[in-house]
Amino acid sequence: ATLNRQQYETTTYYYSVYRAVVNSPFFEGHKYKVVLPAGTFGAAPSSIRNFSLNEEYAVEFEGTAPTSVEMISCSLENDAELSELSNIIWKFKGDFVYNSDLGVILTTNKIGGSRPTFVSSLNGVTTVRAFFNDTEGGPLPLVPGRTYQVDLPQGLLYYAGDPSIKNEEMTLNIVPVAKTPEVIKPEYVNLTVEVNGIATVEQKAVKGEKATITIAPTEAWIVESVEGASLSGENTYTTPKLTGDTIVKAKLAYDGAWAVEVTTGVWEITEDHISIARDGQLIVVSGVTPEQTINVYTVGGLLVGTANATPDNEIVKLTVAPGQVYIVTVNGKAAKIQM
Repeated sequence: ATLNRQQYETTTYYYSVYRAVVNSPFFEGHKYKVVLPAGTFGAAPSSIRNFSLNEEYAVEFEGTAPTSVEMISCSLENDAELSELSNIIWKFKGDFVYNSDLGVILTTNKIGGSRPTFVSSLNGVTTVRAFFNDTEGGPLPLVPGRTYQVDLPQGLLYYAGDPSIKNEEMTLNIVPVAKTPEVIKPEYVNLTVEVNGIATVEQKAVKGEKATITIAPTEAWIVESVEGASLSGENTYTTPKLTGDTIVKAKLAYDGAWAVEVTTGVWEITEDHISIARDGQLIVVSGVTPEQTINVYTVGGLLVGTANATPDNEIVKLTVAPGQVYIVTVNGKAAKIQM
C-alpha cells in the first residue's frame, strides 16, 4: 500500500489529509485490516519532531463484490444539445474489465460505426472515453440540427470475478447546434507619454498587456532617460503589463554642436557663416540659405517655431515669448538664447 498526502486550507490554517491506496483486489467474504504504524509522520518543525508523532491507527473491513455496474457520471446527458464534440466520457463506480470486442457506436440515418474507445481504472473508478474522429483522425464535425445516437453496448464492462455482472446498454441522443463565436472585448486603460514634462501623446492600451511606444528625437537630440518603460529596440520602449492608467515620462537632451557667442547677444555658427541674435521678442537668423530649415525649441525639447529663408532674403525673424530660454538649430548646429 502507499500513503498519499494532500494539503487543505481553511480561512485560519492548513491541514493535511493522508489517503492509503491499496493496489490489490479485496475478495468477497475475506476480512482485511489496514494499519498505519505509530510514528509514520510527525510535526513539521524539526525541534519537536520526536515529540509529535502519530499513534498507531488501524481500519478493519470485509471484501465485497459488486452486484451491478453503476454509472457515476457522463459528460453528456441524454438528449443533450451540443455545439462541439470530440469525445464523451463515462465514469463507473468500481474496477471493471474492458471487453475489447465491443466499442462505442455513433450512428445517424446515413452513417454509423464503432469509435476508438479507451478504458482505465484508478482508485475504484472505471473511466470510459470514446473519441469521435473523421477518417483523417481529426475531430468529427457534427452537422447542426441532425440527430446523432451514441450507444454504449451492454457488456462493454464486466466484473472479473463474475462476467455476468456487466453494464446495461446506454444510449445518448445528441442534436448539435451551431456554435456562436464568443467575442471578448478587452478592457482598455489610458497610456500617456510625457516628453520633458509635456504631455505629447495619449492613447488607449489593453489592460493586462504590455504596450510599445516609439520615442525618436529629431536630429541632434537624444533620449536622456525614460521612466515607466524600458528600451526594447531602436527608438522603441516597452512598458510592463498595464494594470491601470499609466504615464511614461521621457527626458530629452540636446547633443549637437553649439554656436559661439561673438558679441553680446549674437551667436555665430562659424562653419556655416550663420549668425543668431535677439531683437525684442524676435529671434533673428541671418546667413541662411532656403534649403536650411530653422527650428526653435524650448529647453524642454518642444518645437515652437520653424522657418526657411527665401532667395531674396537670407534674414529670418521668428517671434517667441519673452523671459524664456530657446534653442535655435540650423544645419545640425545650435545656439541657446535667453529672451
